[in-house]
Order: sequence, then C-alpha cells, then structure tokens
Amino acid sequence: MGDKKDKKGDKSTTQILKESRNVLYGEETEIPAVLNNVLTLLNRMDTRLSSIEKNTGKNTTTLSQMNDKFNSLSARVIDAEKDIVDVKSRVTQLEATSHGTGNLFDEIKTKTDKLASDIEHLQRERTDFENRQENMKEKIDNLEEDKCMLNDKLIDMQCRSMKYNLIFSGIEEHRDEDCEDKLRRFIYQDMRIEHRLEFGNVHRFGKSYRNKPRPIIARFLYFSDLEMVKRAGKNLKGTHYGVNQQFPAEIEEKRRKLYPIMKAERKNNSKVVLIRDKLYVNDELVTVSNDEAPREEPRQTPIRPKKRSRVSSTPDRDGHKSKTDDLDEIDIPNFEIKMKNRFTLRRVKSGGIVLCFRTHLADKINMIDTDSKYIMWFTVDKEIFRLNQNVLFGIVYIPPENSSYCIGDPYNEMENEFLNFCSHYNYICLMGDFNSRTSRDPDFIDLEYDEFSGMLDIENTCINTLHNLCLPIQRKSMDVKKNNFGNYLLDFCKYNNMLIVNGRIGDNSGHFTCKNASVVDYNICSPCFLKLIENFSILETNTLFSDIHNPLSLTVKAEVVINKVVVDEPSHEKIKDWESTKTVDFIDNIDGEKVNEILTQLVNMVDNATINETTINTAVESISNLLTDAAKSTFGTYTQQKLNPNLQKYKKASKPWFDDDCKEARKNINHQKES
Repeated sequence: MGDKKDKKGDKSTTQILKESRNVLYGEETEIPAVLNNVLTLLNRMDTRLSSIEKNTGKNTTTLSQMNDKFNSLSARVIDAEKDIVDVKSRVTQLEATSHGTGNLFDEIKTKTDKLASDIEHLQRERTDFENRQENMKEKIDNLEEDKCMLNDKLIDMQCRSMKYNLIFSGIEEHRDEDCEDKLRRFIYQDMRIEHRLEFGNVHRFGKSYRNKPRPIIARFLYFSDLEMVKRAGKNLKGTHYGVNQQFPAEIEEKRRKLYPIMKAERKNNSKVVLIRDKLYVNDELVTVSNDEAPREEPRQTPIRPKKRSRVSSTPDRDGHKSKTDDLDEIDIPNFEIKMKNRFTLRRVKSGGIVLCFRTHLADKINMIDTDSKYIMWFTVDKEIFRLNQNVLFGIVYIPPENSSYCIGDPYNEMENEFLNFCSHYNYICLMGDFNSRTSRDPDFIDLEYDEFSGMLDIENTCINTLHNLCLPIQRKSMDVKKNNFGNYLLDFCKYNNMLIVNGRIGDNSGHFTCKNASVVDYNICSPCFLKLIENFSILETNTLFSDIHNPLSLTVKAEVVINKVVVDEPSHEKIKDWESTKTVDFIDNIDGEKVNEILTQLVNMVDNATINETTINTAVESISNLLTDAAKSTFGTYTQQKLNPNLQKYKKASKPWFDDDCKEARKNINHQKES
C-alpha cells in the first residue's frame, strides 16, 4: 500500500521516507519540502490511525461477540463432555448388558438347535410311525381277509360235519332214557320207516325246560339213510313233530331271512333252489341286505325248517362226496384249481372233477378241453419227468351203473377220447372213481411170444413190462365181487394196452377203496408210464373230501427245478477273509488323502445343505471303495470259478421209504464225518 500513489498525484509514502532519509544524512535537500513531506506523512499516519481506531472498535465488538459465542460454545462443550461421560457410562452398561444378551442368545440358539434336532427326530419318528401304521393297517386288512376266509372255511367245514345230522323235535323226554332206542321207535311208528338205519351218535341238546322236551340230534352213518328219513318227513304233517337238517348258526340266521322270499317265489311257481345260505330264483342269486331282510318270529327250539330234499349220487347207501357245479368257487392259497362240472347249476349236485396243483407248476400243466363230462384230460410237461414227450393224465368219475346220473355210455365216451390221444402219447395215466368192481380178473391179454413173433412188437406189451419190472402178473384185490362196469373196465384195459396199478405196486394187497367193502377207485396206466411209478398206496379215509372213498396216492419219478444259479460275468474277484492279526496293516493301508477328501465332501454337504439321496449314495460309495481298496491291499484277493449262467440245479424226489427220520440220521452222519 506504501508503494502506491494517492489519487491527487501526491508522492508516495516511500518517496517521502526516502527524502526524509536524505535530510537526516545531510544530503542537500530543501528543508521546507522535507518538512512538508513529513507533515504529509504524519497526516497520512493520522488518517490511517483514525481508520485503524475505527476499525478496531468494530473488531472489538466482533471479538466481544466471538467471546460470547466462545463462552456459549464452551458451556455447550462442557455439557457435551458431561453427556459423553454419561453416554460412556451407558455404553459400558450396554456392553455389559449386551454380553449377557449374547450369552442369552447363545443359550437360545443352543436350545433352538436342540429343538430343531428334536423336531427332526420327531418328524422321522412320525414318518416311521405312519409307515408302521400303514404296514399295520395293511396287515390288519390281510388278517381281516384271512379271518373272513378262515371263518368261511370253518363254516364250510361245520356244514360238512353237520351234513349227516338231523334234528328231531317234539319227541317226549324222560329221565335215563335211551335216545337211540326212542328215536328208532319214533322213526318206525310215526315216520313209517321199516328199514333199519345206522346211527353214529344220538343225543339231546339244549337247555331243559319244564313241559318242553329238548330236541334230539342224530348223526347218520349213511347219507342215503338220512335222505330216506327226510323224504318220510311228510308223514309228520299235521303233528307237533319236526325233522330238519342241522346248519351252523351263521347260515341258519341267513336262511331264516330267506325263507319268506323262498315261500313267496314258490307260490309264484318260480324255480327256487336254496343251497346253504344262498337262494337261487330262476338260476339267479338273490341277495338280501340286513336292513331290508324280512324277519320271522323267533322259534322256541333250534329246529331247522324243512328244506329241499337232497339225494345221494348212488341208489344204495352212499356217504358224503365232494361235488361241484359252475357256481362253486374254490380258493386255496398258492394253488390253482381247474374244474370240470357236469351241470352249470342243479338242485342236487352230482359229479364234478377238480384238479388242484401248485401255482409254480401252472406253465407245466396244459388242460385239454373235450366233450365228455366223465373225464378231465391234461398233460404235464416232459421236463418234469425228463422225457422226450409230454405225459397225458385223465381224471375219471363214472357214476354208478343204472343210476339216474349215468347218462349214455360212459366207457364208450372215455374210450373214444382215449383213442384220439393214444397215438400221440406213450405215457398215459388214468385215475379216479370208476364205480367198477373187477374182482381179481386179468386186465391184459396173454400172448405167446413164439406164436406172434415177427407179427407184433411186444416190447411194450403189458406182460413184457410186468416181467421187466419184476411186478406180479396177477394183481391182488380184497374185493372178490364184480359188476357190469367192472367188465367194461377190464375190456378197456385189454383192448387199449393199459394196466391196473391197484394190487401190483406198493401196498399190493389190493385194499378196499370204498366204505371198506369194495374196490371202485383205480389207477390205470400204459406200460411206458408204469416204468415211472415208484409207489402206489391207498390212504386212510379223509372226511373233509369223502366219508366213504379212500384217497389214492401215486408217486412217480420226477425231477423238480429247485432254483437257477446265475452268476454275473464281469467280475469274479473276491476279497479274502478278515484276519485279526492284520488289523494294524489294514488301518495303515487306508488312504489318508481320500479320508480328507471324504471329510471335506461331508462338511460341504452339511454347510451347503445339499444332503439328498444322490449325495449320500456318493459319500457311501466313496467310503465303501476306500475300505475295499484297503482290504484288497491288506488281505489280498482270489478269483472265484465262473459258473454257467444257464445251469439248473435239479433235485430228485426222495424214495417213499426215505422219510424225515432217515433225513435226520443222514444229517447226523455227515456232521460226525466233518468233526
């Protein structure tokens, strides 16, 4: 600012000071001018001081304001410091509190994780419980089905057991009475039956009431006797006596509901058939619900209403037989049933042939449909017998001669069908109820070899086969009587090169097969099939199937496929057995790097929540390969001999004399040899 000139053109302060310095140092200069300069300088200084004073006043005001502001700021800072101290105190308290809160959160997290684990465990248990519940439900359903099936079978067996029972009501009761004698007198006097009946058991049943006799239940030995008594029931019409057949309570309840319908349909001249608890009207099954079923007043005694008359299949005394029609359903677990019935539905069931075989043999047995109702034909696959051709079987039922069920010429029908098959089969076997009594007459034609040599090939004739097998030519039989059908059977065997097995093989005494009085059930076969027979026997009577016929048992040489062994071709390498002495070596041979890889894999699975079936299978496979490699390195390997994948293992049937005791003895001998 001193270097600048005034606006009026005056000298600058610098020039004035320079001239004043020259005066002080004695340089020649005009004194007035110098003084004038000094005066000017002083004026300027005065002006400047005035300006400075003026500005200083202003600055003093500003400084006062600033001082006030600084004082206010200082007070605020002090307050802020107090607040900061308070905040620090609170922060300290908050930190202490947050530390406790952190512990609380850690505890909550631990409990939460435990709860999550428990929930997951409960979910798994719930899933397992639901699965078990589903399995239990399925098992319960199966048990219910089995229960129903067993109940049906039980009722069926009860019906079969009660088939020979009749209930007589209204007969007076006395103390120490002889029920059988009283019943015989009642049948003779009131029912007008002079024929002597055979009873198995006669007794009263039910609770005893005053002035009310208990009913008598009688079991007949012969079904024809029972039918005779039932037919004579019409002689009791108008009396207080009653004769009814016995049924189980379940069937009786159903029948009671069907009686009103049956009576109404009979009034309408409809065809009515009541079979146990099933009512057929015009060959159609009638179903009645429990709610809609008409009801009758309950009876005072368990007496059955008079039902349809049922006659036996023979004119003489005949017992219980298993007979079928097309409405019958037979269900046996693991078995297949084939039936050939004479009628679709009849009021009186007569005849019917049933074949029962294991389900796994279904592809080995082929049924042959023919017109004759007296014989069921089927073939058995040649692989069963290891032959070059299939084996032909025929199950025969021929009704008794002169009976109403014997229609036409049964033997003629059977022989015509036999002739159609015999040219295609060398192995033929017929079995069943022929109702033919043959005594001990020969069933073959004795040919002189010298006479017919060069004319006939007698290699497979009956006589030659019997000689080769060391079997008796003359068969035995306990039945010495013969009927007309017996002559037909003998002629059939002679003219068709067939032999009777009864009395020749196994129990060759020729036991009775019917009512312990006659031989009417036979097994006849071709000479080729005779070579396959190992044993033949007549079993004890089985009341489930027949009370009068004995079952026939035939054992033939056959080979049954037990299993098929199939071995994979790619690998036959096996690891040797574990050795405890090499435990340390096994641990050392476990690859540590692979262990770390597996651990890393498992950790990643857990961290990334990628646990699923695929990742688990991968981890398990890695662990399995790790242990397998260590085992191979430690114990070594060996190569198993390769088996033929088409190889089949066959097991021959045991000899008939080789029973369970023999098997147990052989097992003990083998154990002793090994020890």
